[in-house]
Amino acid sequence: MKLYYLRILAFFFISCLHKVSIHNFPQSKSQINYEKVKSEQNFRNMDLRFGSKQEFYFSGTFNNSEEYLINLIKEVVKNEGFKIKKSDIQQDFLIFEKGLSLEAWKSIIGIYYNINESTNSLEVYLLYQMTQDITGSFDVNFAEIRGDKIRFKLRSTNN
Repeated sequence: MKLYYLRILAFFFISCLHKVSIHNFPQSKSQINYEKVKSEQNFRNMDLRFGSKQEFYFSGTFNNSEEYLINLIKEVVKNEGFKIKKSDIQQDFLIFEKGLSLEAWKSIIGIYYNINESTNSLEVYLLYQMTQDITGSFDVNFAEIRGDKIRFKLRSTNN
């Protein structure tokens, strides 16, 4: 009987629907088509339960420095249990990783931003991917949750 339960447990450990890797993420903001992401994000996020890829896009006014934005993003995402995995200030992106959590075996979130100083505007794209087993995940857009937290903090500083 114990062998039966061990086999079932082993099955869940090795039967991941999708294994996430940092190599699945764009390595530059120039690889992001912000207009396409903006127009397609509702369609792409329709079936979140078995979707290992979640996206969120937002834009708004931005009256601070790039350094301020980076520190704000780091603060919000690190408070969610993520650790910085890769960042490239020249390419305007940050990638964070998180181990085992309620929603996944492993999660990675890439945050790409585009600051337009001439119009004081900002575009932010969050790409969240996770390693899940066959049970799937919650029907929640985790990219949107983190993105809304970043957007809320930005709005409170821009007012």
